[in-house]
Amino acid sequence: MRIDLAKWGRALCYPRPSEAELQARLRQLEELGVEELVERGRAVIDGVRVLGKGCVGIVIEAVVKGVRAVLKARRIDADRDSMKHEAKLLSLANQLGVGPRLLGYTKDFLAMELVEGELLVEWLSEVSEPSEARSVLVSLLTQCFKLDAAGLDHGELSRAGRHVIVSPSGPVIVDFESASLTRRPRNLTAITQYLVVRSGAWPKLAKLLGVEAGRVEVIEALRQYKQSPDEAEFRKVLGALGLA
Repeated sequence: MRIDLAKWGRALCYPRPSEAELQARLRQLEELGVEELVERGRAVIDGVRVLGKGCVGIVIEAVVKGVRAVLKARRIDADRDSMKHEAKLLSLANQLGVGPRLLGYTKDFLAMELVEGELLVEWLSEVSEPSEARSVLVSLLTQCFKLDAAGLDHGELSRAGRHVIVSPSGPVIVDFESASLTRRPRNLTAITQYLVVRSGAWPKLAKLLGVEAGRVEVIEALRQYKQSPDEAEFRKVLGALGLA
């Protein structure tokens, strides 16, 4: 394991590193098989670029057992004392074919396979091929329906622009830190409302998909789905969006 503690210490123990905490976390990195931390990303901590900086963790690119990965380091001041819950729900999502592949976790770290691609908000601004739009959206909505059927609510898909990465092999829903098995799942409803109302991309998408249905028809289909969240009603939502 090649980690320059003078460089990475604060990112690994943000925002208040201590020698004892750093040594404890180094042992966890060894347990996970972390071989290297990679400086890359838009966020900066003490001059070091990282992939992201959130309320729960600092997201760092890494190499884990020879695999390019994302390492999420729990913030010292996070509102939880372990990454176990998020790891458990990501593992469940993986069983459904959803989310980045979980590579391992410890008390303070979550390691996932790195997903390369565009954020959904960027993809929506650039997509121009009807076949690509159809393929990505059907896959994304199907993943959301699978999560609903399993009772797993992601919790952030009403702001899906930065919680979905469109990779060359398809869309990947990321960041399960707010996920829950106790809330009523509303993944399909949230992602559809984002696409049709919040993103501002619906006129463009409707044209690409060749659908004349307006927002009223989509919202009505969602209302019926909320009452009976089964496959038949899911298909009606796809139909209202021009995807069936």
